[in-house]
Amino acid sequence: MLNFKKLFASLILLGLATVAFAMTFQPLTVPTSSDAGIATLYSTSETILVKNKQVSSVAKLMSSSVRIHVLVSGTRLATSDTEATPFSKEWSGSGVVYEKTNGKQGPVRSRILSANHVLETPAIGSVEDDVLDLFGIQIPNGKVRTDSVKIDLQTADGRICDVQVLTLGANDLHDVAVAEADCDAGAVAELATETPSMGDKVFVVGYPQGVKLPILTDGFVSGWSNGFLLTSASAIGGNSGGPVFHNGKVVGLLVRASLSYSHHSLAVSLEECLMRIAQTPTL
Repeated sequence: MLNFKKLFASLILLGLATVAFAMTFQPLTVPTSSDAGIATLYSTSETILVKNKQVSSVAKLMSSSVRIHVLVSGTRLATSDTEATPFSKEWSGSGVVYEKTNGKQGPVRSRILSANHVLETPAIGSVEDDVLDLFGIQIPNGKVRTDSVKIDLQTADGRICDVQVLTLGANDLHDVAVAEADCDAGAVAELATETPSMGDKVFVVGYPQGVKLPILTDGFVSGWSNGFLLTSASAIGGNSGGPVFHNGKVVGLLVRASLSYSHHSLAVSLEECLMRIAQTPTL
């Protein structure tokens, strides 16, 4: 049961917690939302891409990205003061198609790269502490048991496909995972063979705020921060797992916003993406 005395005491610490919070890198998943109005913030993105002439086809670049949706359902366990009640939580992120079958030996299947923290879910039957996140302050809120997990994706043209997680990574610099969709999830993005240099132009494609269409933003490589590729491309919640493109090729996956560097985002390296692919059985 939520202890309101602890809640009010925690609020007093909010100012100090906010300062500490500003020194961290925040994952870019977001609770599921249908607020498509955020798309108006990026209405000129396609024009920017065409003028830069980095890729021959805007449509191909956008259509390789997917929106990933995760739904975890379970039970909030009974306590001495409360009865057991249904429990659920959901979040969304982004991903990119890097390989698919040709469909000659069955339905087309697609391999997806995304962030580990987007695709990693609690094990069925596991019991965990639940917390309320209040402006970065985590407040205990009982225990919950996971009863089911459903992961699906939405393609750039609006189709919904089931997803199975194949290979997980970890957090921080290893925040990359591989999944498989039971459909043709879109154009196959080409993986780069070398990392970009400082000052190079890059583009990020993803589904910020859980919007239902891919959004593109542009920026420059600012360097490296604690092993992450640091870019000035705009990104907000929901962009996690989205591809970072340079010269039309994937050079990393966006995983976090950098609150230590204003208006910057962080991507895991191309090497980490290639490593996770190598750890995954071939199609």
